[in-house]
Amino acid sequence: MKLSAAFLFSIIWLNSFSQNLQGTAWKIDKIIGQDLNNVSEFTLIRADTTIRFWDRGNTISFYPDGSFKCVYKSKCGKDCFPSSKGRYMISDSSSMTLFIEKFHQKGHCEKIERVIGKTIGTYTITRKEGETILLIKKANP
Repeated sequence: MKLSAAFLFSIIWLNSFSQNLQGTAWKIDKIIGQDLNNVSEFTLIRADTTIRFWDRGNTISFYPDGSFKCVYKSKCGKDCFPSSKGRYMISDSSSMTLFIEKFHQKGHCEKIERVIGKTIGTYTITRKEGETILLIKKANP
């Protein structure tokens, strides 16, 4: 019975995750597209927007039109500020495909403006703990 309840909760939680992806603030472990050799997994944590400066560090926003923006912000202006833009598609409650359009970096570092224009993969949406989500890249068929 416990296993069935846990499984059912996971399905409901993942379904609500995919439905509430837009309009929810997320922290992310790395800027998508900054390192195209390191795209096998991303960790998202629902941001607590009641905390001052919640948007510092790496964040990602998913918009209703199917686009996303991933940015880094810091308290001071003397830093390196990478960001990326792209598109996403949720095919079911447990899969997401990511397409990177552009990567941009400015600040106290090498200025980069790179048009990527490619799908980096389809990811399984996996609940880890609390309000943490893992996006784990599926193997190519």
